[in-house]
Amino acid sequence: MLRDAAITEIRRDLGFNNSLDVQILIDGLKNAQASLEREPELPYFLRTEYASIPTVAGEERVAIPTASEFLMIVEDSALWRFDAAEDLKWKELTKHDLDALRRKYSATDNAEPVAYALDNLYFRVFPIPDKVYTLKMIYYAKAAVLDTNIENSWLEHFPQLLISMAVQRVSKSTRDAAAFQLAKSVEADERIRLRTFIVARETSNYTYQMGGPD
Repeated sequence: MLRDAAITEIRRDLGFNNSLDVQILIDGLKNAQASLEREPELPYFLRTEYASIPTVAGEERVAIPTASEFLMIVEDSALWRFDAAEDLKWKELTKHDLDALRRKYSATDNAEPVAYALDNLYFRVFPIPDKVYTLKMIYYAKAAVLDTNIENSWLEHFPQLLISMAVQRVSKSTRDAAAFQLAKSVEADERIRLRTFIVARETSNYTYQMGGPD
């Protein structure tokens, strides 16, 4: 669904209140998206492909991929050291508390990184790299902002969730209690549907058994 089609649905849910400036409705969608992307559990359609990040020799900091779009590392993924020339191409870096890593590794202990901590803008890798290494990861990224008439991933996969939250934001300012309550009900249904999709994708093709493998 394109953004302008979503705007039409918002107007319909608000009883075609034509006194509302279109920018107010666009801001409602953008604010709803920002709210959804601050939640602790994020949907599968915000996952990226593997991104490559180079380290810098003698520097513990590795900038997170495009900080303006990065949300969080995927919880069932990992940060990997990748080298196509080696037999063991992928080596997992383990995540730890930054203070614990500082206590364990000396500032002059430069070598291949085996562990990392994540702060606001950087991965901090330890030991400090002795040369350039390639790190790979999958992360959650923000969907495209609806500044223009595009279809971002929210409008592609769960448009009614985004629309219902936008309607709530706008209807609160217009004191439209009926529209607010209807949109709140739609949001609840859409959240159940989204959660069902997430669980189904996480458990698809898993083999469940008691007592361990035969």
